[in-house]
Amino acid sequence: MLSSNNAKIVLVFNPLKRFIGAFTSLHNTAKALGKDKVSIYEACAGRCISCNNLYFRYLPSNMSIEQVVNMDLRTFDKINGLERKLYTSKQMTRKGMKYKKQQ
Repeated sequence: MLSSNNAKIVLVFNPLKRFIGAFTSLHNTAKALGKDKVSIYEACAGRCISCNNLYFRYLPSNMSIEQVVNMDLRTFDKINGLERKLYTSKQMTRKGMKYKKQQ
């Protein structure tokens, strides 16, 4: 059930750019993933590339979740006219890693 009439469905894609799930609202997405709503919103809106090693998009009103299930992120963006930067899979998995200096 949607939390409000204007809640947008949030789509989640993994680092390999495959669809992995959908949430009924930004609030529910943040709650389920244990992340800040603002960070997920920034990823949905295109102001940042990803959040928590995941990609986020809003489901457009002219599409259904069934149409997205077998779609990868590049195809989704192309169909919806979105031009967003994506990490290569290697960059995404190494993002935020730090190495200890050996002494």
